[in-house]
Formats: sequence, structure tokens, C-alpha cells
Amino acid sequence: MLLSNALRIDTTLATSLSPLLAWVPPELRQNLTGEASLMGWPLAGETTAYWYMARAAGLLGYLLLWAATSWGLLVSTKVVKELIAAPITVSLHEFLSLAALAFAAFHALILLGDRYINFSLIDIIYPFAASYRPGWVGLGQLGFYLSATLAFSFYIRKRIGHQVWRSLHYLTFLAYTMILVHGLTAGTDTGVLPVQAMYVATGLTIAFLIYYRLLTTKQKRKA
Repeated sequence: MLLSNALRIDTTLATSLSPLLAWVPPELRQNLTGEASLMGWPLAGETTAYWYMARAAGLLGYLLLWAATSWGLLVSTKVVKELIAAPITVSLHEFLSLAALAFAAFHALILLGDRYINFSLIDIIYPFAASYRPGWVGLGQLGFYLSATLAFSFYIRKRIGHQVWRSLHYLTFLAYTMILVHGLTAGTDTGVLPVQAMYVATGLTIAFLIYYRLLTTKQKRKA
């Protein structure tokens, strides 16, 4: 029943889009058709589309987490504080953090539709329960839960106190490291050179910003 409904929806969608596709150049139309076939469209049967979407969402989620972590480090510097108003920096950091969590959740949940990896909801929710590389997948799950806890602690910082909230925020670097290792060890795209370069570049960026933050803090204390 679900399969027939999926096929019916995709047939209707293809019929609706056919007038638009008529305006697409033949070579581009052929490429688009080939890509759709490669991904296993429609989303039924033994499609690989779920796997492709999980991989894409995982990489986007990681990049957003890197951006949120980098921005959090940058806003603590004197340069950013003088150039950009505090409400803007806080709002951007909040947006990046929540967007990273949203893509990470999608990255995990969309795997429920993949027939090859065959994850259950238990595999998705409980760390180290997955049949596929349980240790490295579990590390990513713990990193996600820690990131979510830290992100939502922003909304209760008045209750727990600013000093406690600030101390908890140092765990951001642990969460980022967990997810970086998860991507390097559990990601199927890690063997691709551009992805390797992305992980190295982003990891080094965070390491440099942490070093710069510690250096400037030490100089302030001496002054």
C-alpha cells in the first residue's frame, strides 16, 4: 500500500513537472535524469536516495557545527565585539547552532528509510547500539546529545547562573571533537580527497581559534 502510494505520488509529480522539463536543454535533462536514477528516485524499493540524503545532511550539519563553534570563539575576541553589535552575534550563533542540530537530526532519522543499512529507531536513539560501526556511530550520537544540551542551556542560563552556563559551554569543544571523529571514522565520504581536506581545514581552524583565545586570555590576565 505504501509502495503504491509512493509510486502514485512520484508519477503525479513527474506529470506535473513534464512541461517544465520540456524547456530544459536535452543534455542537462539527460544529466538530471541520470542523477535521479542514480539516487534511486522514486523513494521506494531499494532506493539509495535515503543514503545520499543522510550523507549530505551529515556533512552540512558538521559544517554548521563548525561555523557555530568558530563564531562562538570569534565573538569572544575584541575585534568582533567592536565591529558587530552583541545582539547580532548572539542571534547568528543561536541560528547556526540550531541549524546544525536540525541537519544532524535529519542525518540520523532519514536512515530509517534506508534498506541497506537497515537502522531501527533504537539504533538511531541509543548510543553504541547500531550494527554499523557502533563505536564511531555512538561517538557521534553522544556528540549530538551534548551539543543539543549545550544549545538549549542558552534558554535556561538565567536559572542556572551565567557562570555555570559559561563553564558548561567549554564542553562545546568536546562535542565538536566527538562529531569530527565520528565524521572521519564512520563517514563513507572520508576517503574522498575534498572531504578529507574539509575535515583537516575545519579542524585546524578550531585548533587555531582555541589557541588564539587562550593566548589573548593569558595576555589580558598579565595586563
